Amino acid sequence: MPAYCDENIPATGPGYSLNTDGWLEPSDFIDAHRNFKLKSKRLTVNAKPVKSRIRIMNIKPKYRPGIALKPGKYDIYVTCPGYVSKRMWVEIKEADLSIEVILDKI
Repeated sequence: MPAYCDENIPATGPGYSLNTDGWLEPSDFIDAHRNFKLKSKRLTVNAKPVKSRIRIMNIKPKYRPGIALKPGKYDIYVTCPGYVSKRMWVEIKEADLSIEVILDKI
């Protein structure tokens, strides 16, 4: 578990750095986190009807609007009772991606 450091206690050690919250963590963890934040892009799926369930089938984290994802291809599945489901692949490249999915009534 990382040790909390304040301004009165010197926090140094080989291979450790302070994160943005003032916690001492392994440098490689902080570097990996910073790299992910720099390389990740945001995905937003605007589905109609609004109550639709949106899932990204090829990753474990649950979808939420503006989810941060690494560039790559993602399997999007949108469902809603009483509507025809839609499944599609989208690719996130060098910019955030926002898509609109309109489901048809059965």
